[in-house]
Amino acid sequence: DSDVLVLHWFQKRINRLENDIREVNGTIKDHTATIVNYTTVMHSIEKFCNEIGSDPNRLTFSDINSDWLIRFLNFNKRNGLLHGNTGNLRGKYIYMKTIFRDADINGVQGINMKIFELPEVKKVLSFRPKKREMQVVSPETIQKLIYFQPSPKWGSVFDRQLYIDMYLFAYYASGLSPVDIHNLKVKDIIENEIKTYRSKCSERQPYVPLNAMSRKLIDKYKGISKNGYIFPILDNVKDPTPKKLVMKTFSFLRAQRHYLKKVSETLGVPTIRINSARHSFATHLLENGGTSVDIAACLGNTIEMVDKSYLHPDEKIIDRKLEKLYCALG
Repeated sequence: DSDVLVLHWFQKRINRLENDIREVNGTIKDHTATIVNYTTVMHSIEKFCNEIGSDPNRLTFSDINSDWLIRFLNFNKRNGLLHGNTGNLRGKYIYMKTIFRDADINGVQGINMKIFELPEVKKVLSFRPKKREMQVVSPETIQKLIYFQPSPKWGSVFDRQLYIDMYLFAYYASGLSPVDIHNLKVKDIIENEIKTYRSKCSERQPYVPLNAMSRKLIDKYKGISKNGYIFPILDNVKDPTPKKLVMKTFSFLRAQRHYLKKVSETLGVPTIRINSARHSFATHLLENGGTSVDIAACLGNTIEMVDKSYLHPDEKIIDRKLEKLYCALG
């Protein structure tokens, strides 16, 4: 009976999410990121079952007890599957618990929901990887990136230049997130401004005015991109389903991350992380007199989120502002 098989219920939920597509503020919204998360947990279960010598396709709910769950979570911790939202232990725990609850509500026998509340399980879940501090890339490094020439020995010069340009565009387009940049279309440019909603929050529209550098980067790829996209990242995906588009974005970001590491080594600077463009923009705007209100408007965040995530005391900035204050006071 397939109803007692764990992976069968994972697939049922994935199928349901794939069919739940809606339009919000003129933008198609789906559950692609969540689908990828569930798929990641499925693959983790398959790898774990293969390691312990069992068939993942025959795994039933009654096979999963507290000992199995603890071993599974430790397997993920041991194998370094802790990066990003899809990799942390608590995420896997929550997705598995959701699947158990779905099956339990639908009358599947042999389900023990109490295993998720045992102290032994919660002890494993208390593990947290060390959180990395947000990186601020200096204006000098941004300038070095602008003039950096990719080497043919590292592969396609066009692709390598695109990795650099997408980082620069994120910085010069008011800290726009990589995912939102990949999905930008020509129709999103209205009267010298990019009009788009954040993928993480369809109700917030960041303020992204075009400037000389962002215009230059857009013009550079004009005529190269197809299907209305501004940049040639998602424009050549065959039969572009939401899931395929997200997987293409993930693939591009992995390659971009790897290449930026090489570029950083060549430039002799700390490894440039993809999302640092957003934080660097916010920090540099603050250093040049921007306020929490200004930064929140550009990033499409709330003021509270900006204060919590992006603004930190900086003695150099404070010293400059105090010096300016005292000079004004005479």
